[in-house]
Amino acid sequence: ALFITNATGLDVSSAHDLIITDTLPVYARTASPSIVDASINGFSTTDYTSAYDPVGGVLTITLGANVSLGVGEALRIDYQATVDNTVPAAAALTNQARVVWSSLAGPITGKRDYGPISATTTLYGPQPTLGKAATPPIVSLGSTVVFTLSVPGTPLGAVLTNVAVTDTLASLPWAQRLGPTP
Repeated sequence: ALFITNATGLDVSSAHDLIITDTLPVYARTASPSIVDASINGFSTTDYTSAYDPVGGVLTITLGANVSLGVGEALRIDYQATVDNTVPAAAALTNQARVVWSSLAGPITGKRDYGPISATTTLYGPQPTLGKAATPPIVSLGSTVVFTLSVPGTPLGAVLTNVAVTDTLASLPWAQRLGPTP
C-alpha cells in the first residue's frame, strides 16, 4: 500500500493534480502491476489513470481533475506486483515512490507545483537455509552414519548461484571413513 497524507496547519492548502510514480524493484518488473483500490480517508475513488513502463519498472498513477487531497486528508493506493521467479535468493528489492502536486487544480496561470517527495522500502528475496540430517540418529561404535545436506533446506522458489557447502567433522574416532558407500 502507498500512503500519502496532506499536512495540517495555517500555511497548508489542498493538493491537486497529484501524480504518483512508483519504481518497482528490478525483479518485480516483468508482469504489469494492478491497482486494487485507491481511497481518500477510506472512501474509494476510481477517478485516476495508470500506466506502466516495464523497461524502467515505473507505475504512474495520475489522479483525476475532480480529486484533491484536503488538509489533513490521507490517500491510500493498494496495488499488486509480482516478484519474478528468477529473483536471486536474499536479493534486496528496493521500491521507491514519488509524488508531485499543485496548490491549484488544472492548468492555471500562477499555479504552484510542489514535490517531488519520495519514500522507499526494501524487501528481501527468500533466504536460503541449509538442512542437515544424520541417519541413524543413534549410533554405536563401528556403525555407519549417513549425513544428508540439503541446499536449500526447504524449497524457496528462488535461484541459487555460486553455492558452496562446507561441513567440518570433528576429529573423533568415529569419523575415520569419508566418501561414498562402496
